[in-house]
Formats: sequence, structure tokens, C-alpha cells
Amino acid sequence: MTFHIPFLKNMPKFYIRQVKKMPSLKVGLVCRGERLRDLSYMIGRYKFLTLAGVVDLSEKRQESATAKYEGAPVFNSIDELLALKGLQFIVEDDENGFAVEKANSYTPFGVIVLGSGMVDDFFTLMENHRELMQLFRDMELMKIIMNNVQEGIQYANRDGELRYVNPAYTRITGIEAKERIGTNVFTMSRDGALARALETKKPVFGLRNTAVNSKTEVVSNASPVFDGEDLLGAVVVFRDISDIIKLSRELKQSNEIIASLSSRLEQYQKQKLVFNDIISVSDSMLALKEKARKIALSDSTVLIQGESGTGKELFAHAIHHASSRSNMPFIEVNCAAIPENLLESELFGHEKGAFTGADRRKPGRYEMAEGGTLFLDEIGELKHEMQAKLLRVLQSKVFERVGGTKTMAANVRVIAATNRNLREMISIGEFREDLFYRLHVLHIVIPPLRERPEDVPVLVKHLLKKITSRVGLTKKGIQKDALKFLSEYSWPGNVREIENLLERVVYYEEGEFITLESVTLHLEPFIKKGLSGATAAVCTLEEAEGQVVRRALDYYGRTVEGKRRASKALGISLATLYNKIKKHRIE
Repeated sequence: MTFHIPFLKNMPKFYIRQVKKMPSLKVGLVCRGERLRDLSYMIGRYKFLTLAGVVDLSEKRQESATAKYEGAPVFNSIDELLALKGLQFIVEDDENGFAVEKANSYTPFGVIVLGSGMVDDFFTLMENHRELMQLFRDMELMKIIMNNVQEGIQYANRDGELRYVNPAYTRITGIEAKERIGTNVFTMSRDGALARALETKKPVFGLRNTAVNSKTEVVSNASPVFDGEDLLGAVVVFRDISDIIKLSRELKQSNEIIASLSSRLEQYQKQKLVFNDIISVSDSMLALKEKARKIALSDSTVLIQGESGTGKELFAHAIHHASSRSNMPFIEVNCAAIPENLLESELFGHEKGAFTGADRRKPGRYEMAEGGTLFLDEIGELKHEMQAKLLRVLQSKVFERVGGTKTMAANVRVIAATNRNLREMISIGEFREDLFYRLHVLHIVIPPLRERPEDVPVLVKHLLKKITSRVGLTKKGIQKDALKFLSEYSWPGNVREIENLLERVVYYEEGEFITLESVTLHLEPFIKKGLSGATAAVCTLEEAEGQVVRRALDYYGRTVEGKRRASKALGISLATLYNKIKKHRIE
């Protein structure tokens, strides 16, 4: 989960004590299809969150202006959502490819990007950690303070791009915030206090000058903003020269409080998954965990293979957090979720002007993972051109940004994962043999759940506890015959399928225990009521069609690109595939 906070983050403590009750936080949601419906429903359950509006980025989005999710209007663009008065932050799905950030659009509290498998953790925090919500409310209070102080305030990132100006800036200079945000201080005001603070990395006091594109003469104090030794940007506070007064003690205290607030937020956004989070009692998995613990001690490249839903990402997290790089970044890239023409830029970054729309320099995932671990999920989906570029980086340990000439070192450990048979892909020319052997230094194969049925009971009990806690429902048990039924089922979707099934059942089961009837009602349509997976009845042609569609989606993935591949493999159009997904109620 990543928090992009594009402005100052301090506030005096005595202001916090004065506020007895804060209003609910207004949230915008940018997502796709089913994911949008699920997240809007979950956000609507929390009294301290108000879903102000949503943007549906799916191909079949709601076009009607009257369409709503949980009472919130649906907009056709991110700009329309950002125009909502009082919108405080946006929750975005990482499948969007960071659409909000690419639109160069920010709310006061920025954007919370939810990655794969992180939705549960996000809502668990919302449910269980009141302290985190107080931090958000503190930030809302900070916004009120910044909007009411008499000094003009500007914040620029380390590249000099202005990201925040407060209302006092407009009052003093006569220039609207939208005219300034997005401009660069090195271009607009090379001799200004912000530019000097960024260049010298030292505070600038009492600089007297005329505001850019204004006749107002001001006196400015600027200071660089650091995270440890890393420069994040700089902030300037200024007043009209005719109304100079000493800055209030409250504003001086703000830097220390914001630094503390930022540090506390960082603790919440770190997702640490360790080997104890891999729930299993089977001998094969226990042996695999021990093998993975030894692999964690090495710094070599790792290839993790296994069917969809077996927990490849969980193993990657656990290896990273058991390694010597555990205090450094863990950066994930889903190679199938990012369009081919953007993947090189996402991996290696780009320079300003490298291509149409590249209006600023952007670091890539490799750069972000410096000193840590880069997790390349669905590595089998890489095209040949990107396979060659990745191979070069793995061999030489250097790379260049797209459109750049500067060679950058890559101190990064790579963990790759796939549900495809790479050796078979090599034999038909779809995957480079040299890249395979470069990735295949250390190797893990996660067995499917059908090969370790003894894990099903412990997984069911663990997941039931996790799901009921997350959705705020009473804890439920499960009857023995229902548990036996689940243990005998083949689970083509592995652990992910179990979790999805249990979440459906939990919502509909009103009793204290989950019954066999509830399980069979919500399991695959071709499993007949009262029969175990081992003795399932012969299915109809219609049921077989649903089974084939599910298996195609399990193999190729349920992203838009995965559905395109599945439709091609099935010999049907993408539109026909969507109709069959709807017909068979495939989630």
C-alpha cells in the first residue's frame, strides 16, 4: 500500500486538543468493474468514510450520469472526480497502472494505491486501528490550519515541481493555485527561495523578492524537507512585505509534528508477510518453507512456479523479509497487468520528453527497489523484446531510463514468479532459454492444494477467522461434514478459491456454523449438492462450458489482458467471453 502525500504535514498539538469531533473523510474511488463494486461496498460500511464519487475505468463502465455506487455518483474522468468540493483522498486499484498519478492529479491527502492482496490489510487497518484514522483526521485538521494561516505556503518536490499552494498564496499574489501547481520553480523563479533551498539543501531566511507573475513584494523563508538523508522537496513560507510579522510558534512547531506523523504513517503502509503467514501442516509445504528460508539467506535470483492461487506472492514476501534486504524496499511488478508499450518505462523509468506524455522524469520500479527486492510476477507474460532487456540488466547489473543516457547501477535482488511452464514456452520459442537459466538460479515449485488436502482444514479455519474479522461479522465455525466436503474437493483455484468461497458463504450464512448445504450452494455449479469433489456427478454441457471458461481464466489471469488471451485460446471474441462470465456467474 503506497501513500502519496503531496504537501506539508505538520500541525500544532494544541489545535488537535481543541477539535472534539471531526467530520467523516470524503473518499474518491478509481477502479474497474467488480473490484469497483466490492471496494465501494466496503468503504460504505464505515461511518467515518463517505464515498463522494467513483470513476469506473473498465471497458464497460456506466455511462449514465445518474449511475451510482453505494449512493455515490459515477464520473467518466478523474478530473470530474477531483472537482468535487471537499474530496480528501482517493483510493485507487494498482491494476489501473497508477492512472491518478499519471494524470498529475492530487487531492489534499493524495492517493492510496491498493496492490494485489492488500485490500484485506487496508480494511483491517480501517477496522482495527483507530490510531490510523486519528492520523487521517489530524491531517484533515492540518489542511484546515494551512487553509487559514495568513502566510502564503508553497511546496515543491525535489525536481522543483510545485505540488501545493495554500489559499493565502492566492490572496497575497492574486494568482490562482491551478496556474501554479505543476510548474517548475527552476524555470519560473530560478532565484527564488524554493529553488535556492532545493539547490543548496540548506534553509533560506528573509529573502526579499517579487512573487512570480505578480507585483507583490514578499519576504520568504524556505527550508528543504528530508527523509533521513534523502531530499524530498522544499517548503517556502512568505508574507506580503507590508504585513511582515514574526511567524507563529505553532507554524514553527509544524515541521517536527509532521515528521512524526509521516514516520507513523510509514509504519502502517509497510506490509510485512513472513513464513509464519504461510499456513500449512503438510510435509511437502513444511519442507518447502524450510527450503525457502535457506534461499532467503542467499542473494541470488529466485524463480517461483506454481498454479494460480497457490501463494507465490506470499513466498516472495516471506523470502524478502527473511533476507538481509528486509529493511529495504520490496517492489512488485505484475508483468501481465502493465501494457507492453509501458512496461519498459515502468521497470526502468523514463526521462522528461522520452515519449509523448512524458512531461517529467519518472523513476522505474528497478530504481525504487534499489538495495531491496524486485518481485516480477507473471514473468511468463513478458514479450521477447522485454525479455532481452531484462536479461541484460540481470547480467550487467546496470540499466538506463527510457530516453536517458546515464547508466545506473542496479543493486536489486530479483524474485520472479509464474504459473506457466517456462520450459514448454522455450520449446515453442515464446521464452528465452538464456533468461530462464538466469532466473532459475534458485527454484521453488509450490504444490497445488489438491496434492496436499491435509492443509484444507487448517486453511479454512484460518481464513474464516480472517474474513469475519475483516468484514466485521460474528466469528463462525464450520460443521464437520462441510469441512470433509471441502477437504475432498480438488480446488482448481487453490487457496484463492477457498478464500473467495468462504467470503461468499460468510455473507449469506446466518447461523453460527457454516453448513454443508451452504458450501455446496456456493461452490462450483457442476458440483452436485450432497456430493464430494471426489464423487462429483457428470455435468451438463452448459456446466462444462462454465468449467472450461473458469479454467481458461485461472490459467491466463483475470486482468483485461488475461481475458483477451483466454478468449483467443477459447476461439471466441472478448465480448462473447464477457457474456459467458456473466452467464455462469464467474467472479
